[in-house]
Amino acid sequence: DDSITMLVYTEAPNKNSSVEIQYPQFKNNDALNAMVYDKVQSLAQIDTSLFSSDARLNIDYQADVTLNNNKVVSIIFWGPSSIDDAAYSTNNLITMNVDLHSMKELNLKDLYTTNADFQAVFFEKAMFPENPVTSYDKASFPEMLKLQSPEYQTVDPFSIEGNVKFFLKPDGIVFSLPAVHATGSDHFEAQLKYSDIQQFYL
Repeated sequence: DDSITMLVYTEAPNKNSSVEIQYPQFKNNDALNAMVYDKVQSLAQIDTSLFSSDARLNIDYQADVTLNNNKVVSIIFWGPSSIDDAAYSTNNLITMNVDLHSMKELNLKDLYTTNADFQAVFFEKAMFPENPVTSYDKASFPEMLKLQSPEYQTVDPFSIEGNVKFFLKPDGIVFSLPAVHATGSDHFEAQLKYSDIQQFYL
């Protein structure tokens, strides 16, 4: 796509840290570029309420634009991050969905009613998302999906505000849920066709 250039943000919060965050820049859309840059800057910050300002922050994120039309742009950032020599780095997936008319970030509740019926459709119809990112392989997908379901989980993942991230692709919507720790991944992705959840669309 000629209208998008991939850049890399490397501004670390201090000399102990290492930050590399890939991010897209869009031709002829300064407002969108400013939003993306703000988002990227915020990803490279240290939460000083939890860590000292000279804590070691390591981030290495790739990025992809998964949908880009005249209504909405969907961007994902993914990769490992760690802070202050944590024993394990976390594998993160950050999503950004921008309504190009209002120039606001979209939340899931702006698009869909995620009630119990929605959840039932999700667990019945969700499929392996193939690309551009998943934290597991196709063979283990059915098992991973089952672990997310109500019989294994005490809380409906969709009932917690901001708990489920999503990004849009031409062929459907991908949901990213915090993975059950036992799975060994930090997040879990599953895709639905738009037609499967049309009845919940706002």
